[in-house]
Amino acid sequence: MENELSIKAQAYRNSPEGKKAAQEAKARKFYCQAEVDRLLTFIPRQLDELVPWLAHFSEVADHVGVDFCYTSLASKLEAYGYAESAHVTKDKEAAKRWTRKQLGEYIVGQAIHCLRFNMPPHPLTQMFAEQYRIKEK
Repeated sequence: MENELSIKAQAYRNSPEGKKAAQEAKARKFYCQAEVDRLLTFIPRQLDELVPWLAHFSEVADHVGVDFCYTSLASKLEAYGYAESAHVTKDKEAAKRWTRKQLGEYIVGQAIHCLRFNMPPHPLTQMFAEQYRIKEK
């Protein structure tokens, strides 16, 4: 069975569809790395700019082969005054009462937490960023 799967996988990789998929994957990786590099040239300080920045960053940084210094980004965010795991609570009702600022600080804190574990910000950052965007100022 394993040998049969290997043969089928090799046949796919050698097919026009497989070659096209490999080219697309290579192009996507190149785009993601270039976008991460570009984003890291300017990291916003204010939540209204930083939260959408983190959402986009989480999208492009969470790609196999994309490389950047996790600790450097975490340290930069902390130097801006944000704290790892800010406002983390098991009380879901309390989280519903967060102000927009507290939600933003939570998002940044979770990103720092991921970075401290040598991971890019979690893709859920994008969902929380949307909640932040629509929350009343």
